[in-house]
This record gives sequence, structure tokens and C-alpha cells, in this order.
Amino acid sequence: MITPEIRKEVIEEITKKSAVLGHFTRLNDMSTSETELRILDALPVSYWVSGNTGFKKTTNLEWANKRIIAQELATIVPISINSIRDSAIDVWETVKRNVVQDMHKKIDAAIITGEDKPAMFRASLIDTIINAGATVTTTSNFLSDTDAAMAKVESSGYIPSAIMGGVGMRSELRRIWNLIKN
Repeated sequence: MITPEIRKEVIEEITKKSAVLGHFTRLNDMSTSETELRILDALPVSYWVSGNTGFKKTTNLEWANKRIIAQELATIVPISINSIRDSAIDVWETVKRNVVQDMHKKIDAAIITGEDKPAMFRASLIDTIINAGATVTTTSNFLSDTDAAMAKVESSGYIPSAIMGGVGMRSELRRIWNLIKN
């Protein structure tokens, strides 16, 4: 049976390997499957005061109630007694490695593209970007496209802290690295 310590270990591994989970704010552990949290919904804006007689402006810091509903992701892995008895195989490490890999891919796909996401999940990251009109028309120039995407984020007042892309992006990054090196 899976102990709380093993569950914690698996969840930590999933979070480390996920493309998106490490960039999110971690909420407190939930004691039930549903909870309501007060979270910041509007951040304050500061203003410069002009001259000695300038007025200081007020701003808002607002909270909103958000309902968080946990969705369970699980799997059952039947293992034959012969595999368990085979001392040459570290069964638990093999199971854990493969379950972690499948689960972080499943979570990333649900969050990024909406693939196989639970009904309670919000819109996917890609759908949210499209609906906000924050898309960028790509060209054949990887650096220009990346710059345009980052500029789009920066024009909204945010500093990009990560770049995500498909596996093909790795090849482009290596190509650029080789150009810089040589």
C-alpha cells in the first residue's frame, strides 16, 4: 500500500518534472476535496508625486473568494508476485519512475493544451492566450518569434520567467548556442 510518505515523494517528483507546476504558486494542503480561499485579485499601483504640492493617489488591493476543487489523478499498477520476488529488479523505483513520468505529462497536457482535462479545470493555457488576443504570428525566424512573444507578455506588464515549447524548440536552441559558441 502507498504510505503518506511515498505519496508525498511521488507528488514532489511530479512537481519537479512538470513543465508548468514549478511555475505556479503552491497552495496550502487541503483537508477536504473542496475549499474556498481568499486570494489577491487586484494588485496596488503606485504613482509618482509631481512637485512639492502634488497629490498622492489611492489604489486598490482587492481580495476575492476562489473555490478550489481538487481533482484526483490516479493509476493502479498490478505487479506479479514473481516480479516482486525478483531481487534483481527494483520494482518500486521502476513503478515510481514510470508513474511520475506519465502523471506529469498528463497534468502538463491538461493545463497547456486542455487535452483530457477534467471538466472542473479552467480553460487551457493556449485557449486563455488565444481568448485574450495575446497570440503572435510566427515566421521562420525562431529568435524574432521568441522576442515577439516575450514582448507581448512584457507589454502586459509582466516579465517572462520561463519559455515553454515543443521538443523541436530544443534543436533551435542548440543551433543558436552553436552559432554563439563559434
